[in-house]
Amino acid sequence: QNDNRSCGYRNLQMMISSMLPAVRSIFPDGVPSVHEIQTTMEQLWKEGVDLESAKHHNYTLVGKTGKRAYIGTIEAWAYLSYLGVDAAIVQFLNKNRAMVGD
Repeated sequence: QNDNRSCGYRNLQMMISSMLPAVRSIFPDGVPSVHEIQTTMEQLWKEGVDLESAKHHNYTLVGKTGKRAYIGTIEAWAYLSYLGVDAAIVQFLNKNRAMVGD
């Protein structure tokens, strides 16, 4: 990626791609573009979904670049859940490694 911001979007697109054709009814045109993901994220925020991320991004993603446009696991989960994909976040911990703040 050459734009220094799209890693989260590319990861989300790869997840969607791996689920096709099982989610074809949700994504009839195939994998959405970064702009389409950003637009949908703003829509779900307007509807009250994932308000913490909305606040973090000041309720806008479309047109943002760099670190201000980053999305992560929480946003990917919110996006998929909003569109009706059964999604969950799983965190794997190494019990032998101290966590930040421990």
